[in-house]
Amino acid sequence: MKKVVEKLRALHERVQCWQEEGKLGDILTVLQIVMAGLLSLIAPATDSLSPSALTVHQWTMAIGALWITQWVIFSLVRDGRDANAWSFAARFVERICALFFLLGCIRMFGPQIDSLIDMTLASPRSAVGVVFAILGLAAVFFATARPTSTRSLYSIGWASAAAQLAPRRVPVPIEDIRSASVHEAGHALIYAVLPELPGDFEVSVMTTLAPSDVFAGYVRHAAVDLKTTESVAYLRMMVYRAGICAEKEIFGERSLGGQSDNEDWMRIATRYLGGGLGSETYFQNPEGEAQVAHNRQVLKALRDEQDGELAAFFTANHELLDEFAQQLARDATMKADQVSPYLTRVKFIGRITPLKSA
Repeated sequence: MKKVVEKLRALHERVQCWQEEGKLGDILTVLQIVMAGLLSLIAPATDSLSPSALTVHQWTMAIGALWITQWVIFSLVRDGRDANAWSFAARFVERICALFFLLGCIRMFGPQIDSLIDMTLASPRSAVGVVFAILGLAAVFFATARPTSTRSLYSIGWASAAAQLAPRRVPVPIEDIRSASVHEAGHALIYAVLPELPGDFEVSVMTTLAPSDVFAGYVRHAAVDLKTTESVAYLRMMVYRAGICAEKEIFGERSLGGQSDNEDWMRIATRYLGGGLGSETYFQNPEGEAQVAHNRQVLKALRDEQDGELAAFFTANHELLDEFAQQLARDATMKADQVSPYLTRVKFIGRITPLKSA
């Protein structure tokens, strides 16, 4: 038993080595060719299949041929990894062999397929046959996908076609990168209030843009598990206002890049005020112009209050903000371990104070 375990461990290490060297997929393809050849010799002829199994076989062949044809078209029209003639030929043979391997399996296990269909549903058998054909194709085409082959024909194909049609990306002017860096650094500095920065935290500015791009930068991380308390909601709003307030601190004026931030701020602010957490009454369902005007004034007062808090915060952290933004402009993207040293230097002021650990 010990020798068996050792041999299995050695085989596992060899397979891992093949995978790292990119040879595993080619070895599996060769095995698939051999198995497809053996099945074509020993499997029963299609004439011997029951009507149900024959339906599965026929639909598998039809859909598989269509699938391969689609892949060929996408590979020929796109400038991708299959543009190389040898690579294209190898991948084409791989898919053909996968299809014939599956067809051989259907012939070999025709009686079992027929019995399963009978047990599952008496009729219509043709519909169940289509399901089996699709599931079988999905198994052989996708289950053993690897980095050097197409993992999803539809997603890769359409994405590649879209890339060919997409407008050309153009470099972002240095001045705009600088502005976006200050904006995103402003957002990021408020995260100093968290007990711990999320491990996947990332702040980035775009160095190239397409006409369809909406954002010039972003702060991204997984959802932080915090209770929705008054202080947390208030700080969330501050995060959304921090970008344009940081711009005001460094440049003396704000850009037009805070539209989505303002929408997010409004979403939280209306919930915050609607929950009775503001200093003034906020009508969740205003009736008449007077109540609408009152709500508008309450929102403006809250926004002005938070902008004042942020102005004081960024004035106290002016040099840190400028240094952080310059580094972000140079790096374009900064991860949690790069951002954390800046956050540890933050000077807290007013309502921008560390949150208590849960």
